[in-house]
Amino acid sequence: MRMVLAGLLATMLLAGCAGADVDPAPSATPTPTPEPASDVCEGTVHWSAGSMAPPHSHSWELTLAGDTADFVVSPSFTGEESYRDEGFAVDEDAARDLCLAFAEVADEGEDRQMDGGPTLTWDLGRHSGYSTVPSSFGEARDRAVDVIGQDRFDEGIAAYEAWRDAQDG
Repeated sequence: MRMVLAGLLATMLLAGCAGADVDPAPSATPTPTPEPASDVCEGTVHWSAGSMAPPHSHSWELTLAGDTADFVVSPSFTGEESYRDEGFAVDEDAARDLCLAFAEVADEGEDRQMDGGPTLTWDLGRHSGYSTVPSSFGEARDRAVDVIGQDRFDEGIAAYEAWRDAQDG
């Protein structure tokens, strides 16, 4: 009986091996990892001045979509917009510098400091995060302003300030 079982087991093993594909010898050079189809910086950067009640706080958001972007400035906690510019052209070098700068900013994750001060959140494809440390995110924020353009940025902040001043009326 043992001989029959051993023979049956040997037959099954040989039959299984006979049908298996044999891998060719490994090549001398490894297969390169494919590069992403595009290195375009796309996504969203959101900055908030803090958690003061309206009309004394504001936020802005930059949304990158290939070679165009949108910029919105809003009074905090109101659901309103004081400024919007959609579809403006983006300088490719400035966008690349933006993504490189955000790659260097540490995401605070669960270690967030909820102190009511300025916050910066970003989701730029491979890099996303949240920071409440201006000394950590200052360079990246400046690169976002470079993409927006200083004149457009100043116009957006001025529109918020006009809205704020009208509220204090």
